[in-house]
Amino acid sequence: MGLMVFSALAQAQGAGAVRKQLEASLLVHGEITVDERGEIADYTLKDPDKLPAGVETFVRRNLDGWTFEPPKVDGKPVSLRNNMSLLLVAKKLDDDNFLMRIQATSFYPQSTEEGYEVASRKMDPPRYPRAAAQGGAQGTVYLIVKVGRDGNVQDVVAEQVNLRVVTTENMMVKLREMFAQASIAAARKWQFAPPTRGDDVDAEFWSVRVPVDFNMGTQRPSYGRWIGYIPGPKEKAGWVDPDLAETSPEAMAAGQPRQLGKDGLRLLTPLDSGS
Repeated sequence: MGLMVFSALAQAQGAGAVRKQLEASLLVHGEITVDERGEIADYTLKDPDKLPAGVETFVRRNLDGWTFEPPKVDGKPVSLRNNMSLLLVAKKLDDDNFLMRIQATSFYPQSTEEGYEVASRKMDPPRYPRAAAQGGAQGTVYLIVKVGRDGNVQDVVAEQVNLRVVTTENMMVKLREMFAQASIAAARKWQFAPPTRGDDVDAEFWSVRVPVDFNMGTQRPSYGRWIGYIPGPKEKAGWVDPDLAETSPEAMAAGQPRQLGKDGLRLLTPLDSGS
Protein backbone atom coordinates (compact mmCIF):
# COMPACT_ATOMS: atom_id res chain seq x y z
CA MET A 1 0.00 0.00 0.00
CA GLY A 2 1.42 3.37 -1.04
CA LEU A 3 0.17 5.10 2.08
CA MET A 4 2.32 2.82 4.22
CA VAL A 5 5.27 5.01 3.22
CA PHE A 6 3.76 7.68 5.42
CA SER A 7 3.82 5.34 8.41
CA ALA A 8 7.59 5.05 8.09
CA LEU A 9 7.95 8.80 7.79
CA ALA A 10 5.98 9.34 10.97
CA GLN A 11 8.47 7.26 12.92
CA ALA A 12 11.49 9.30 11.82
CA GLN A 13 13.77 10.85 14.41
CA GLY A 14 12.95 14.20 15.98
CA ALA A 15 11.04 15.95 18.72
CA GLY A 16 7.57 14.66 19.46
CA ALA A 17 5.90 18.04 19.01
CA VAL A 18 7.29 18.36 15.49
CA ARG A 19 6.61 14.75 14.63
CA LYS A 20 2.91 15.35 15.26
CA GLN A 21 2.97 17.95 12.47
CA LEU A 22 4.50 15.55 9.96
CA GLU A 23 2.38 14.71 6.96
CA ALA A 24 3.19 13.16 3.59
CA SER A 25 2.70 14.89 0.25
CA LEU A 26 2.31 13.66 -3.30
CA LEU A 27 2.12 15.63 -6.56
CA VAL A 28 -0.32 14.35 -9.18
CA HIS A 29 -0.09 15.75 -12.70
CA GLY A 30 -2.56 15.65 -15.56
CA GLU A 31 -4.63 17.62 -18.05
CA ILE A 32 -8.15 19.00 -17.77
CA THR A 33 -10.71 20.48 -20.18
CA VAL A 34 -13.43 22.82 -18.91
CA ASP A 35 -16.38 23.79 -21.10
CA GLU A 36 -18.08 27.15 -21.63
CA ARG A 37 -20.29 26.62 -18.56
CA GLY A 38 -17.38 25.95 -16.23
CA GLU A 39 -18.00 22.22 -16.03
CA ILE A 40 -15.34 19.57 -16.55
CA ALA A 41 -15.62 18.08 -20.03
CA ASP A 42 -12.62 15.77 -19.79
CA TYR A 43 -9.49 15.10 -17.77
CA THR A 44 -6.58 12.67 -17.70
CA LEU A 45 -4.11 11.80 -14.95
CA LYS A 46 -0.45 11.23 -15.70
CA ASP A 47 0.67 7.60 -15.27
CA PRO A 48 -2.18 6.52 -12.98
CA ASP A 49 -0.54 3.10 -12.68
CA LYS A 50 2.35 4.74 -10.80
CA LEU A 51 0.10 6.30 -8.16
CA PRO A 52 -0.23 4.63 -4.73
CA ALA A 53 -3.29 2.51 -4.07
CA GLY A 54 -6.42 4.57 -3.46
CA VAL A 55 -5.02 7.84 -4.81
CA GLU A 56 -6.54 7.67 -8.29
CA THR A 57 -9.99 6.88 -6.90
CA PHE A 58 -9.70 9.71 -4.36
CA VAL A 59 -8.68 12.24 -7.03
CA ARG A 60 -11.40 11.22 -9.46
CA ARG A 61 -14.06 11.41 -6.75
CA ASN A 62 -13.00 15.00 -6.04
CA LEU A 63 -12.75 16.09 -9.66
CA ASP A 64 -16.19 14.76 -10.49
CA GLY A 65 -17.70 17.39 -8.18
CA TRP A 66 -15.64 20.39 -9.28
CA THR A 67 -16.87 23.47 -11.12
CA PHE A 68 -14.80 26.33 -12.52
CA GLU A 69 -15.25 29.94 -13.44
CA PRO A 70 -16.46 29.74 -17.07
CA PRO A 71 -13.36 30.34 -19.23
CA LYS A 72 -13.36 33.25 -21.66
CA VAL A 73 -11.06 34.46 -24.42
CA ASP A 74 -11.52 38.06 -25.57
CA GLY A 75 -14.71 38.17 -23.51
CA LYS A 76 -16.28 35.17 -25.23
CA PRO A 77 -17.04 31.84 -23.49
CA VAL A 78 -14.77 29.04 -24.69
CA SER A 79 -13.82 25.48 -23.86
CA LEU A 80 -10.30 25.49 -22.43
CA ARG A 81 -7.72 22.77 -21.80
CA ASN A 82 -5.05 23.31 -19.14
CA ASN A 83 -2.22 21.39 -17.57
CA MET A 84 -3.09 20.41 -14.01
CA SER A 85 -1.08 19.72 -10.86
CA LEU A 86 -2.60 18.62 -7.55
CA LEU A 87 -0.80 18.42 -4.21
CA LEU A 88 -2.23 15.63 -2.06
CA VAL A 89 -1.44 15.50 1.64
CA ALA A 90 -1.96 12.53 3.98
CA LYS A 91 -1.93 12.69 7.77
CA LYS A 92 -1.74 9.61 9.98
CA LEU A 93 -4.66 9.28 12.40
CA ASP A 94 -3.75 5.91 13.91
CA ASP A 95 -1.99 2.70 12.93
CA ASP A 96 -4.47 1.85 10.20
CA ASN A 97 -6.10 5.12 9.12
CA PHE A 98 -4.96 8.18 7.20
CA LEU A 99 -6.72 11.44 6.40
CA MET A 100 -6.04 12.42 2.79
CA ARG A 101 -6.87 15.80 1.27
CA ILE A 102 -6.09 17.94 -1.77
CA GLN A 103 -3.98 20.72 -0.31
CA ALA A 104 -3.36 22.81 -3.42
CA THR A 105 -4.11 22.97 -7.14
CA SER A 106 -2.39 24.54 -10.11
CA PHE A 107 -3.92 25.05 -13.55
CA TYR A 108 -1.92 26.65 -16.34
CA PRO A 109 -2.15 26.98 -20.14
CA GLN A 110 -0.51 24.31 -22.23
CA SER A 111 1.07 26.94 -24.44
CA THR A 112 1.49 30.70 -24.33
CA GLU A 113 2.36 32.97 -27.23
CA GLU A 114 5.82 34.44 -26.87
CA GLY A 115 5.92 37.94 -25.44
CA TYR A 116 2.68 37.90 -23.46
CA GLU A 117 4.26 36.91 -20.14
CA VAL A 118 7.45 37.43 -18.18
CA ALA A 119 9.98 34.82 -19.30
CA SER A 120 13.12 33.62 -17.55
CA ARG A 121 16.42 34.71 -19.05
CA LYS A 122 19.00 33.76 -16.43
CA MET A 123 18.13 31.80 -13.30
CA ASP A 124 21.19 30.25 -11.67
CA PRO A 125 20.16 27.93 -8.81
CA PRO A 126 21.03 28.83 -5.21
CA ARG A 127 23.89 27.26 -3.31
CA TYR A 128 22.85 24.51 -0.93
CA PRO A 129 23.37 25.80 2.64
CA ARG A 130 26.32 23.84 4.03
CA ALA A 131 24.79 23.18 7.45
CA ALA A 132 21.55 21.96 5.86
CA ALA A 133 23.43 19.70 3.46
CA GLN A 134 25.55 18.22 6.24
CA GLY A 135 22.40 17.37 8.16
CA GLY A 136 20.63 15.92 5.12
CA ALA A 137 17.87 18.54 5.32
CA GLN A 138 15.65 19.05 2.27
CA GLY A 139 12.84 21.44 1.44
CA THR A 140 11.13 23.74 -1.04
CA VAL A 141 11.08 27.53 -1.01
CA TYR A 142 8.26 29.37 -2.77
CA LEU A 143 9.44 32.81 -3.88
CA ILE A 144 7.57 35.84 -5.17
CA VAL A 145 9.90 37.92 -7.33
CA LYS A 146 9.29 41.54 -8.32
CA VAL A 147 10.60 42.07 -11.86
CA GLY A 148 11.32 45.59 -13.09
CA ARG A 149 10.95 46.94 -16.60
CA ASP A 150 14.63 46.24 -17.29
CA GLY A 151 14.14 42.57 -16.46
CA ASN A 152 16.15 42.76 -13.24
CA VAL A 153 14.82 41.72 -9.84
CA GLN A 154 13.70 44.68 -7.71
CA ASP A 155 12.57 42.70 -4.68
CA VAL A 156 11.92 39.14 -3.57
CA VAL A 157 10.07 37.46 -0.70
CA ALA A 158 10.12 33.85 0.48
CA GLU A 159 6.36 33.27 0.56
CA GLN A 160 6.60 29.85 2.20
CA VAL A 161 9.27 27.27 3.09
CA ASN A 162 8.21 23.64 3.38
CA LEU A 163 10.58 21.08 4.90
CA ARG A 164 11.02 17.36 4.38
CA VAL A 165 12.89 16.69 7.61
CA VAL A 166 11.87 16.12 11.23
CA THR A 167 13.91 17.84 13.93
CA THR A 168 13.33 20.28 16.80
CA GLU A 169 11.19 23.39 16.40
CA ASN A 170 14.21 25.68 16.81
CA MET A 171 16.23 23.79 14.21
CA MET A 172 13.33 23.89 11.76
CA VAL A 173 13.17 27.67 12.11
CA LYS A 174 16.89 27.85 11.36
CA LEU A 175 16.59 25.52 8.36
CA ARG A 176 13.76 27.58 6.90
CA GLU A 177 15.89 30.70 7.30
CA MET A 178 18.86 29.00 5.62
CA PHE A 179 16.84 27.86 2.62
CA ALA A 180 15.01 31.19 2.33
CA GLN A 181 18.19 33.27 2.51
CA ALA A 182 19.98 31.09 -0.05
CA SER A 183 17.02 31.32 -2.44
CA ILE A 184 16.62 35.08 -2.04
CA ALA A 185 20.35 35.67 -2.58
CA ALA A 186 20.24 33.72 -5.84
CA ALA A 187 16.99 35.32 -7.00
CA ARG A 188 18.38 38.84 -6.66
CA LYS A 189 20.79 38.00 -9.49
CA TRP A 190 18.19 36.48 -11.80
CA GLN A 191 17.20 38.15 -15.05
CA PHE A 192 13.91 38.01 -16.89
CA ALA A 193 12.50 39.09 -20.24
CA PRO A 194 9.54 41.46 -19.68
CA PRO A 195 6.40 41.01 -21.78
CA THR A 196 6.36 42.80 -25.12
CA ARG A 197 2.67 42.30 -25.93
CA GLY A 198 -0.62 42.14 -24.08
CA ASP A 199 -2.63 44.16 -21.57
CA ASP A 200 0.11 44.60 -18.96
CA VAL A 201 3.02 45.39 -21.26
CA ASP A 202 3.22 48.93 -19.82
CA ALA A 203 3.14 47.86 -16.16
CA GLU A 204 5.76 49.32 -13.82
CA PHE A 205 6.69 45.82 -12.65
CA TRP A 206 5.54 42.21 -12.74
CA SER A 207 5.33 39.59 -9.99
CA VAL A 208 6.51 36.05 -10.61
CA ARG A 209 6.20 32.96 -8.43
CA VAL A 210 9.16 30.58 -8.46
CA PRO A 211 9.42 27.31 -6.48
CA VAL A 212 13.02 26.45 -5.52
CA ASP A 213 13.72 22.85 -4.53
CA PHE A 214 16.56 21.81 -2.22
CA ASN A 215 16.96 18.10 -2.81
CA MET A 216 19.89 15.91 -1.77
CA GLY A 217 21.32 14.05 -4.75
CA THR A 218 20.89 14.70 -8.45
CA GLN A 219 17.35 13.42 -8.83
CA ARG A 220 14.04 14.62 -7.47
CA PRO A 221 11.69 12.14 -5.78
CA SER A 222 10.12 9.71 -8.24
CA TYR A 223 6.63 10.46 -9.52
CA GLY A 224 3.97 8.68 -7.50
CA ARG A 225 5.91 8.48 -4.22
CA TRP A 226 4.92 10.07 -0.94
CA ILE A 227 7.50 12.40 0.63
CA GLY A 228 7.66 14.11 4.02
CA TYR A 229 5.72 17.36 4.28
CA ILE A 230 6.03 19.94 7.05
CA PRO A 231 4.58 23.24 5.74
CA GLY A 232 5.97 26.52 6.95
CA PRO A 233 4.19 29.78 7.79
CA LYS A 234 3.07 32.00 4.93
CA GLU A 235 4.51 35.45 4.28
CA LYS A 236 3.05 38.19 2.10
CA ALA A 237 4.79 40.28 -0.51
CA GLY A 238 3.82 43.87 0.26
CA TRP A 239 3.70 44.96 -3.38
CA VAL A 240 1.37 42.15 -4.52
CA ASP A 241 -2.42 42.48 -4.72
CA PRO A 242 -3.69 39.89 -2.19
CA ASP A 243 -6.23 38.61 -4.73
CA LEU A 244 -3.40 37.63 -7.09
CA ALA A 245 -1.62 35.58 -4.43
CA GLU A 246 -4.63 34.00 -2.73
CA THR A 247 -4.00 30.54 -4.19
CA SER A 248 -1.40 28.26 -2.64
CA PRO A 249 1.84 27.87 -4.64
CA GLU A 250 2.44 24.35 -3.32
CA ALA A 251 1.22 22.48 -6.41
CA MET A 252 3.69 24.26 -8.69
CA ALA A 253 6.58 22.32 -10.19
CA ALA A 254 10.02 23.34 -8.90
CA GLY A 255 12.02 25.69 -11.10
CA GLN A 256 9.09 26.77 -13.28
CA PRO A 257 8.34 30.51 -12.90
CA ARG A 258 4.73 31.62 -13.20
CA GLN A 259 3.63 35.24 -13.59
CA LEU A 260 0.91 36.21 -11.10
CA GLY A 261 -2.29 37.22 -12.83
CA LYS A 262 -1.61 34.90 -15.76
CA ASP A 263 -3.04 31.78 -14.18
CA GLY A 264 -5.20 29.37 -16.10
CA LEU A 265 -8.52 27.91 -15.01
CA ARG A 266 -10.00 29.16 -11.74
CA LEU A 267 -11.53 26.53 -9.47
CA LEU A 268 -14.73 27.62 -7.70
CA THR A 269 -15.36 24.49 -5.64
CA PRO A 270 -13.69 24.52 -2.20
CA LEU A 271 -11.04 21.84 -1.83
CA ASP A 272 -12.04 18.66 0.00
CA SER A 273 -11.11 18.74 3.67
CA GLY A 274 -10.11 15.10 3.69
CA SER A 275 -11.16 11.49 3.24
